[in-house]
Amino acid sequence: MALLPKKEQNRNERPRHNAAGGRPQRAGTGQPRQNSPQGDAAKYNTRGVPGPDAFDRVPKRKPPNLPGQESEPVTRPPAGQAPQAPSVQKRPPREKHTEKKEAEVAKKEKRERKRRRKESVSPAKRRRNRRIAAITGIVVLVVAGVWFSLSVLFKIERFSLQGESPYTKEEIIEVFGHGPGDNMFGFSVGAAETRIEEQLPYIEEVVIRRRLPGTVVFRVSPAQEAYSIPWEDGWAVLSPNRKVLRLADEPPEGLTVLFGVTGVVVEPGKVLAAGEPGNGFPYSYEEYVALTAPAPPASEPAPVPEEGTPEEGVDAPVDAEAEAVPEGGAPEAGQAEPPAEGGQEDGVPAAGEEEGAPLEDDPSQAAAGEEVPEQAPAEQEPAEAEPPDPTDLSLLADLLAALSASGLESINWVDVSDPLHLRFRWEDRITVELGARNNLAEKFKFITVLLLDPEKSQVTPGDRGVLDVSGYPDTTDRVWLRPE
Repeated sequence: MALLPKKEQNRNERPRHNAAGGRPQRAGTGQPRQNSPQGDAAKYNTRGVPGPDAFDRVPKRKPPNLPGQESEPVTRPPAGQAPQAPSVQKRPPREKHTEKKEAEVAKKEKRERKRRRKESVSPAKRRRNRRIAAITGIVVLVVAGVWFSLSVLFKIERFSLQGESPYTKEEIIEVFGHGPGDNMFGFSVGAAETRIEEQLPYIEEVVIRRRLPGTVVFRVSPAQEAYSIPWEDGWAVLSPNRKVLRLADEPPEGLTVLFGVTGVVVEPGKVLAAGEPGNGFPYSYEEYVALTAPAPPASEPAPVPEEGTPEEGVDAPVDAEAEAVPEGGAPEAGQAEPPAEGGQEDGVPAAGEEEGAPLEDDPSQAAAGEEVPEQAPAEQEPAEAEPPDPTDLSLLADLLAALSASGLESINWVDVSDPLHLRFRWEDRITVELGARNNLAEKFKFITVLLLDPEKSQVTPGDRGVLDVSGYPDTTDRVWLRPE
């Protein structure tokens, strides 16, 4: 029998229950247990009752594994070896909160607040925020791409000129303002086209196109001289679209003259635009002819005999009327009074006197008892004429467009001085009166039939006169041509 430690011996010797009236002891079988390394003496006392520390070294069973957890193998100590007591790990000391720890805690709290805030936002609002973020990202990408293309890619390498241009390619490029090496998208097409059309007047229209990777194309339409207007001290030449091409000192030949154009701005390279009232040439055709007609030659004055003394022996001619003056100086009946001293002579008023004014204190009138007429009030100066109304540019555009569409040629002049009495001259022999602007298209169709249709025309090649269609289509049963 193995000896037990003194402590265990004392513990085993202590009675488990009172001898009298206690719970009966379980009797042991007296056989040592096979699983106990200490044998029967270590687990049971001599009386067959397990000691108080019999189950201290028995390994504790773990609860059964839950679903999804891996089972750990149960390790049992080999026979004859006492199981080792589980090592008890000491709890590490509690760390103090450092600044780094506090920053991490603050970040975690911030993320938690952000997460809670996101959860509190409605789904519609989250979709809207995502849409805004997507649009913002697209805009940023587009801006970045544009900047990259403007700064790195698409350089101008060459220029191409198409169409009949009155100017050379070098002149157009100089006005264009960009040369090889500049970016293809570094200029505004509209601004460049306007600049070229204004600075080069004989280009009616220019179209600029970019042809990648590095070509700029100019498509040019030349301007033709079609109209002229009297302007200030000279003439202004216009294109069919009323664009001012140039200013001239002499009237250009072979162009249709526009009379009555006033209140517009005339600047080479620009289309006629509304300006200040009164500027321009507001006269009609007849007024212009009267102003520009040459003055009639002045009649030669009668020769005046030279004053001189008569020769000796030759009597001077005697005026019979002068000899017939009666005595006393009074004029005869029917004769004019001689001019008073200091009065008028030969119809010229004396100094300090006005023509046609009665003499002060006329003795002859006072003697006759006649009343002295009161002096007539001085005539009022004529008021300055108001400037004519500016030309209606829309009316002028409609009239010229209808005239161009009619196919009539050899138009000498067009008069728009009176908007209710529009006129034009054809082949310098027929004046066509259109009246107001209503039914212009129908009137021109009728005029074309009357002038050009050989079967229905009322005008022969030798006729001259006035063709009045101002009342068309109300008056159709009349003679349209009125001879001059």
